[in-house]
Amino acid sequence: MRPAQKRSRGFVSAPVGMLLMLALLSGCASVSSPEGGPKDLKAPRLLNTVPRNGQTNVRPKQISLTFDEDVMTGGKLAEELVVTPSLAGPYRLREDGRTLTLIFQEPLDSATTYYFNFQKGITDITEHTPPALPPVLQFSTGLVLDSGTVSGQVTGLLTNKAEAGMLVGLYNSPDTASLQRRKPYYRVSTGADGRFTFQGLRSGRFELLAFADANKNTRYDEGERVAYLPESIQVQQTPDTALTRLRLRAGAVDRRKPFVVSRKEEPALVVLTLNEGAARIQTLLPKGSSLAEKGQLVARLTGPGARQVEIFPRQKITAPFSLVLVTEDSAGNVGRDSLTLRLSEPKPGRRATVTVGPLEKGKTTFSTNLTFAAPAQLTRGPVATLAAVSAKDSVLQVLKPVRMPEEAILDSTGTVLRLNLPNRLPTGTAQLRLTLDSLRVTNINGSPLAYRPLLLPLPAAAPLTETSEAGAIEGTVATRFTSYDLELLNETGAVVQQLRNPKTFRFPALATGAYRIRVRIDENGNGRWDGPDANLRRPAERIWFYKQPIAVRPNWEQALEVRF
Repeated sequence: MRPAQKRSRGFVSAPVGMLLMLALLSGCASVSSPEGGPKDLKAPRLLNTVPRNGQTNVRPKQISLTFDEDVMTGGKLAEELVVTPSLAGPYRLREDGRTLTLIFQEPLDSATTYYFNFQKGITDITEHTPPALPPVLQFSTGLVLDSGTVSGQVTGLLTNKAEAGMLVGLYNSPDTASLQRRKPYYRVSTGADGRFTFQGLRSGRFELLAFADANKNTRYDEGERVAYLPESIQVQQTPDTALTRLRLRAGAVDRRKPFVVSRKEEPALVVLTLNEGAARIQTLLPKGSSLAEKGQLVARLTGPGARQVEIFPRQKITAPFSLVLVTEDSAGNVGRDSLTLRLSEPKPGRRATVTVGPLEKGKTTFSTNLTFAAPAQLTRGPVATLAAVSAKDSVLQVLKPVRMPEEAILDSTGTVLRLNLPNRLPTGTAQLRLTLDSLRVTNINGSPLAYRPLLLPLPAAAPLTETSEAGAIEGTVATRFTSYDLELLNETGAVVQQLRNPKTFRFPALATGAYRIRVRIDENGNGRWDGPDANLRRPAERIWFYKQPIAVRPNWEQALEVRF
């Protein structure tokens, strides 16, 4: 059967043929980077652009960039690409190995210099490494390249720290449309140091606005931190140093009004809680009210962040009464709450709650504050007796009485009594014993209260120790301003203490750490610091920062001069 053998020559059995075919297909099914070997750490390098960088009198319908290796965008280009001025319409992206092409859907403006910055939107395809320098392309649809420049820095209004990643925009001026409804004509982003630079600008007037574009819509939206110049700027082709040193301060525009969210009624006291901290309060009584006489009610701000209002009566009040509480926050937003309240008189002889502050040693006196839980009133003359006491609690000497107003001054709320006590004391004195006169220091409506003797340890008797981890900051204030708030900030930027218009200051018993001093200056003298304007026209009032952080160490006092 020789012929049969001849016909079968050159053929492979079906099972073997299928295996060979599968092997061939599997070898050609995909293209991928070879496994193993060293990583490709070489950054892609831009070789060519169309049009050329710096080319003039060209109005392309598309631009392209060619690199020395295959590149990709990975869907990041929309976030990374910055085009100034903004394109009139969207673009279409084409990725073809080493070349990227942007195809414009709308024609470019005439006689305009365009600047494309791709930042980190392009990488190689192996290790996703971006070019060493961000790819940029600049060309003009007119006869010349515009050369106007604007640069500066954005810092936090309340922090004085660099604001990174802020969108900075230039808007054509004049333009009647609100900045909130427009996208900027030119835009860039701030770097890690808060700095920004516009290049290739045409001549003309522009509004400048920087904001934290949280939703990435390239428009300023209410609630975003914002910095602005109150006046437009004139850009020219000749260098202008004033436009290269712009300093912008970013803060939040506060439109929210304070209002009452809860209340707690107690004998002779109502506590109202607000939705936010307030700077000032006022109580208004309706016409014909039996409480209309001035001073029949006392209201004060208290609690963490000044979010509570305490209201006390000056007379016995048992029936419900109405009032309007007017609250104003630091941004000038005013809220009005119409309330119906009920108060009752405390029982006579009830023991008063008094908090004693630390003794502060001066040249001739010890000073301290007594804080009453409810407002008190003082009768002129001796209001307390004072005795020098040893460490074994024995009286060494009865000192002269404390008199009002010579040594005792009650503040306008009736809750803080400032005492100035003698510091020339008998040898062995460890503390002072203060006993308030219950007939001369009474409840705000005249009812007598009972007081325990108060013990005031002398500073020398309880010195700071290395284990106490406490220190102090004190100093003087030199300024031409008459209205300001001096604030001590901790490492997180939170306000630890605040003083109104001090000429000297002392912050005792501070935990170890770094602190900063900030001063909000009431430049217009309206009694408050005015923050950013909701209409983006009036600048925020000045804020001054001490030149450097202040290190507090155990058993250490820092003496400073605050000059602004």
